[in-house]
Amino acid sequence: MFGGGQQVVLDIHQAVGAKPDFASELVLLGCTEPDLHGRAKSVIPYDGRYNRVKTLVSTSRKLSRFLHKSKPDVLHTHGWDADIIGWLGLGGIGTRQLIHLHITPGWRSSEALRHKLRRVLTRRAFSRGGTRVVAVSEAVRAHWAELLPWNANAIDLIENGVDLKKYTCRNLDVDTRSSAVVGTA
Repeated sequence: MFGGGQQVVLDIHQAVGAKPDFASELVLLGCTEPDLHGRAKSVIPYDGRYNRVKTLVSTSRKLSRFLHKSKPDVLHTHGWDADIIGWLGLGGIGTRQLIHLHITPGWRSSEALRHKLRRVLTRRAFSRGGTRVVAVSEAVRAHWAELLPWNANAIDLIENGVDLKKYTCRNLDVDTRSSAVVGTA
């Protein structure tokens, strides 16, 4: 599903790619979104079953092969699955990881085994040397700081921006006396 997180990824990919001294390659994990496929350098098969060790190992190996070939300076991951698979795939490469946090997942306090595994993997991945962590809001930063547990200042805050040039006002030519007008933000 295409949403805010995917739009942030595309915006960053386009902004970095527009810089003369930088290159940006978009790599997707198991994505079925056609709008993203056409922009991706590679799509790595991933069935979304993070709680299966076989899936994590298989997907991270495929990503690792790609990373060994492309040798990026930074791997910028979005979403817990990509963060963990990226961390596993970077083993021995020396590439730094930038983890971008968008949400406050509910598994922080769950006692289910798969959620305990998530917490252990998250603490390891996020505390690896050379890893930076960014949150899109103060609420997201506080949530993850409690989850890890970390000082919230260890997580950088970069709020999502909106490119206002993408949006224009227009006159709808609607008779508001006889029509309902609904706006959303």
